[in-house]
Amino acid sequence: MGPKIAVVDDEPKIREFLRAVLEGAGYEVVEAADGLSGLALVEKERPACLVTDLLLPRLSGFKLCQQIKGTPSLSSTPVVLVTGVYRKDRYRTEGKQHGADAYLTKPVSPEELLAAVREFAPLPTSSQKPAAVPEDFQEKLNALREVFASGVGARLDEMDALWSAVRSGQAPADGPATLHRMVHSLAGTAGTFGYTALSVAARSVEHLLADMAEGGTPIPADAEAAVSEGLSRLRELSARPDVLRPEIEVVPARYIEPPPGASRTGKLILLVDDDRVFALNLGMQISHFGYDVRTVARLEDLAGIAGETPPAAIILDILFTGETEKGTEAARRLFPEGRPRPPLVFLSEAGDFATRLEAVRAGGAAFFTKPVELGDLIGTLDSLTNPRPVDPLRVLIVEDEPALAEHFGLLLGQAGMKIAKVNRPQDALQALSEFNPELVLMDLYMPGCNGLELAAVIRQIPGFLTLPIVFLSVESRIQQQMKAIDLGADDFLTKNIAPQYLISSVTARAQRARILQSFMSRDGLTGLLNHTHMKEQIVVEVARSRRVGSPLSLAMIDVDRFKEVNDTHGHATGDRVLKSLSYLLRQRLRRTDVLGRFGGDEFAVLLTDTTADRAAGILDEVRAAFAQVIHPAEGTTVTCTLSVGVAGLEEGMDAQSLSEAADRALYLAKEGGRNRVAPARP
Repeated sequence: MGPKIAVVDDEPKIREFLRAVLEGAGYEVVEAADGLSGLALVEKERPACLVTDLLLPRLSGFKLCQQIKGTPSLSSTPVVLVTGVYRKDRYRTEGKQHGADAYLTKPVSPEELLAAVREFAPLPTSSQKPAAVPEDFQEKLNALREVFASGVGARLDEMDALWSAVRSGQAPADGPATLHRMVHSLAGTAGTFGYTALSVAARSVEHLLADMAEGGTPIPADAEAAVSEGLSRLRELSARPDVLRPEIEVVPARYIEPPPGASRTGKLILLVDDDRVFALNLGMQISHFGYDVRTVARLEDLAGIAGETPPAAIILDILFTGETEKGTEAARRLFPEGRPRPPLVFLSEAGDFATRLEAVRAGGAAFFTKPVELGDLIGTLDSLTNPRPVDPLRVLIVEDEPALAEHFGLLLGQAGMKIAKVNRPQDALQALSEFNPELVLMDLYMPGCNGLELAAVIRQIPGFLTLPIVFLSVESRIQQQMKAIDLGADDFLTKNIAPQYLISSVTARAQRARILQSFMSRDGLTGLLNHTHMKEQIVVEVARSRRVGSPLSLAMIDVDRFKEVNDTHGHATGDRVLKSLSYLLRQRLRRTDVLGRFGGDEFAVLLTDTTADRAAGILDEVRAAFAQVIHPAEGTTVTCTLSVGVAGLEEGMDAQSLSEAADRALYLAKEGGRNRVAPARP
């Protein structure tokens, strides 16, 4: 059995979950249900780490942490706070002020929990399951660690020489600050590469040097002796082979495997419902969006049909007339947990909490109430059965230690991100302009320009005001961390952070930045590019087409008599029509084509590497399919048609003249009787 972990939470199910995860990983677990009992448990059991909730009866998590850190015999016990309210900076700050070593936000995944605990209570090597890491990737990490280990002696020689100069008054004016930065760098690099003892010792020396480095004040005699002793301690540790050996080899397999469903190519949808009229009608509507739909009326036939040709997804009603088994029960029986299964979309007349929970527990990926909103269903099927490749997140690393920059770049790159690295702060602005990152990961202490100053410079540029900046440092003083956040930083991570934490934190912040940028450039109703950004894309694609000599076509699409739909059936029905059209365009066109909503009921489509004749044929197929889509309205249904104008990029045209040609073609389609595709006239 591995190290002992104390768990304190007043919710039995949470304790059960935490125990199961920790014991499954090889830890010994002891637990308590309230703060006072938790304190007694820590005093008695002396665990390697405490995992505690914040909102506890009898003694809060803050107070429990404060009591432990204030008791000399217990103060070295690492404390991990776990809470559902731990989302605001002031809670995080308060937790650190009370001595918490880390925090997690509920709901906590097993990977996050184990990453936090292993940081403070590593398992013996024999207890750890090997990570599924590509050999070449692991070799690169090991090579970086070996380079670091071989250079520790030279680093310490530089520190000793500079410290002697500082003590004798012969060091340059920035000598104390340089020494502080050197020790700071050693602490961060050692911790990152898994040399925990060396990192902890270096951090102690760093704290002693901090005030002298910042204020230029002479160091007291007792502190001077402590620095000398600390540097000697670093020398002793570096001479021990067991210290210069990485303790943990962690790269979570879930970050280097392709996402589930990415290999699905089938378009068969099984629609399982005993209401034949409903099933046939819904199946026909879904088929207009390019899916092959097969209806199944009886649950007992589902297993055989699904076994013949594995479907891309199954749409399954929950209640069947005359059946003793529910659709959710059949799903659990046919596709038990742990076995591969297609995405399950449940339908029900009821939309109450109990029914929705039942669908979730049966493995449902989505849930819809009848009557089904077709546009939303199509959007869900598109995302479940045809996940489009996602452009990798772009992260700029600013780190003056090349080995550390390379290390973090390897970890994030292996997780699927695109990485650019800068070792001099002065080069950051050029990298920002050329690379256009979605997040900047930077060190706090760098020569020539520290991280706080660089963050302030970045925030001076309007285009980078919302760019996430995350500091990565061994700085543990809360004042410095808050100062960084005040100057525009979004988060503060320690350099010896577990890979899972680093990847999760960077991914979450970069994805939010991408989503925010998407909201700024896309139409809120359809998710297509808005008018301004679509016009920008027309300019970009015209320039590209001219540069590479490839054809380009622009189509303008208008919903016929759309005002009558809004006036007769209401704007909600009109919105459903527009959303259905956007789904159909995304489904029928290529990922390289550019789609936008110009405003109202008018859409624009750029078809790259496509002649005008070919584009007209493609858009005519879209027009014919859309005319067959039935849109629900209040107490009735409606159908709509499209008028389309298509223009190809000709010699001498620019973006403006191409748009005008497509507009004139749309006018011809309208004048010609609507519900047709018209090419532009010479």
